[in-house]
Amino acid sequence: MRIGTIIKEYRSTHKLSMEKFAELAGKSKGYISMLEKGENPNTKKPISPSLETLQNIASAMNMDFDILVSQLDDNQLISNSTTLSAYSDFLTQQTTDKIENIQDISHRIRELRLANNLEQTEVADYLGYKSDTTVSKWENGKNLPTGAKLAKLAALFNTTTDYILHGKDITPTASPDLLTQQITDKVVQLTPDNKKIVLRTSEELLESQKANGSIYRQKNEEETKKNEVSEEIVSLYQVEVVSETAAACGFNYGFGYDDTDRENIEVDEQPPRHDIATKVSGDSMQPDYQAGDILYLVDKGLTTYNGDLAVIAYGDRSYFKKIYTENGRLRLVSLNDKYEDIILDFPPAEDTHIKIYAVVGVYRGG
Repeated sequence: MRIGTIIKEYRSTHKLSMEKFAELAGKSKGYISMLEKGENPNTKKPISPSLETLQNIASAMNMDFDILVSQLDDNQLISNSTTLSAYSDFLTQQTTDKIENIQDISHRIRELRLANNLEQTEVADYLGYKSDTTVSKWENGKNLPTGAKLAKLAALFNTTTDYILHGKDITPTASPDLLTQQITDKVVQLTPDNKKIVLRTSEELLESQKANGSIYRQKNEEETKKNEVSEEIVSLYQVEVVSETAAACGFNYGFGYDDTDRENIEVDEQPPRHDIATKVSGDSMQPDYQAGDILYLVDKGLTTYNGDLAVIAYGDRSYFKKIYTENGRLRLVSLNDKYEDIILDFPPAEDTHIKIYAVVGVYRGG
């Protein structure tokens, strides 16, 4: 399994946002997003996390490092484009305690199965496996369940994933953030006298922070962001997005919109060339498009359509649909079957404006 898949399944199981998981792992949200997508949006090359990064991710999951590694594909790339299998010497040096921990997990899986009067074949069938081979490997310590399979296994045994992995329920706690860890690493190298200076300075800053309240905190946060060090540099792009109301008014092609109709949004993927951008609203184009997705639009000036994805500004309404031209009218078709087709006159009456924009790209929110 790829590291991005493991992270995504863990977040889904534990109902963690990408931002919260990034905080637990001491990484940026943009970097976690790239891990889950499996590639750098700028270079389109696979992401290669370092061993240190994998250790941070394991810590964020309250999981031993070797357990996480055991779930990864052998061809999982790590830093310098090397596969994980090339680090066999490193992996074989894991401590006896960790090896025993894997056996503890295998033993708990077997005990839970027997306590619930289940055969290995019944567990395998519940999890969607054709045979009991995988379950047998779990109980023999040759492999371990993870992600969605681990969650389903816990549900079947009427327990928690934390109990299966650790023998007790654990409430995830936040790891020190990157900046705090950097400060700690420096302080431990100081002489006792210099440590006292740091302590006094910290106490003075804390008192000043309390005295100045939120104004000081805001200033301090701004300075922190300026000096923040990240393992990966993630390029962000500004996209001006117009509202659905502006879309209904025909955007800026003679119908106009003001500053209240638009906002600037940062995205981590380079947008294609486009005339205008807007957000998806509603569920008529699910499952392919979700509310909040950003659509990049181009005015191609076409008059004939055959299933093209488009945003249509028609009168005082706007639609995101598949569009067809049929005998002096437009047929607008949703991807969601619960919505009926919409029929519009084409060309419309003289007092009704129309503008059709082709969809040339989409940015899906994290």
